[in-house]
Amino acid sequence: MFTTPVKTINTNFDIKSLERQLRNNLYSSKRIGIESRGDYYYKVNFDFAEISNELLEYTKPFLDELGVDGELSIDMWGNFYPGICTCGKHNHLRRNVVMSGILYIKPENGVTRFFDPMAEWHDQFGYWNIRKGVIEHKGKPKELILFPPYLVHDVVMLTNEERMTVAFDVKAR
Repeated sequence: MFTTPVKTINTNFDIKSLERQLRNNLYSSKRIGIESRGDYYYKVNFDFAEISNELLEYTKPFLDELGVDGELSIDMWGNFYPGICTCGKHNHLRRNVVMSGILYIKPENGVTRFFDPMAEWHDQFGYWNIRKGVIEHKGKPKELILFPPYLVHDVVMLTNEERMTVAFDVKAR
């Protein structure tokens, strides 16, 4: 994907159990869609603490490839989209974040779009290239996608069915 390091991994998580946990710990946000935590940026979501070590183990080989080492921690949250809605363009540039990821639980009804960091530069004629450099990723249940925190992305729903994911940031201490 572009020249940005991105990795997809098939995992062994119990998706049905995670779906139950997510449904039991939903937090109604003021935005369209629901998150499982109240403080979007800094509060650790303990609802998923039992999978945090396993998620870190999945990320370590990729972080090693990128030259990131040291003590790591994880901040994660669940996302639930009840129907046609979106999660706007954003990145995860926050203090000490070295890797971001999404674990797909029920991804079938939406796509995560990743935007090439170089796409919005002027081309040789002075025009903005804002329509170029978009990759749509339609995740599969149990799939994990890892990407650098600076990579801008959004979510677009394709149908009126629900979508669930667990998103996270890996931080270096």
